[in-house]
Amino acid sequence: MEEDNTAPSAKPIVSLEREKLAADLIKHVSTLATGSVVLVTTLLDKIPKPVQFPEGLVIAIWAFIICIMACFMYLFRIGITQHWLDQHFGTKMTRIYSFLGFVVFLTFLLGIGYLGMFATQNLRALTGGSN
Repeated sequence: MEEDNTAPSAKPIVSLEREKLAADLIKHVSTLATGSVVLVTTLLDKIPKPVQFPEGLVIAIWAFIICIMACFMYLFRIGITQHWLDQHFGTKMTRIYSFLGFVVFLTFLLGIGYLGMFATQNLRALTGGSN
């Protein structure tokens, strides 16, 4: 009895699903980062002056901008190269995606952290609490 070698391998399907999940995650993070920048910019005039810990806000905004740019690069590479169709996905490309993923999540966490510190400092000043 002959073996049927025409059946598709499950490995490319798993790889494709993994890439879809990664792309969805990156899209969600980019949406949150963009929304944070827009919301802060919109509400900045409502913060009582003098603003407490302005450096935190600057760091947060820049972290979100870097996060958005890294998300764009990650999604652009996926959309342009369509590497999931290539069964010879090399280690160089894996390193690039790993680095971009690291940058996305590091900068998002920095942005959220500093935005939280900025908000806490200004709420304390607004309510008369100690710094």
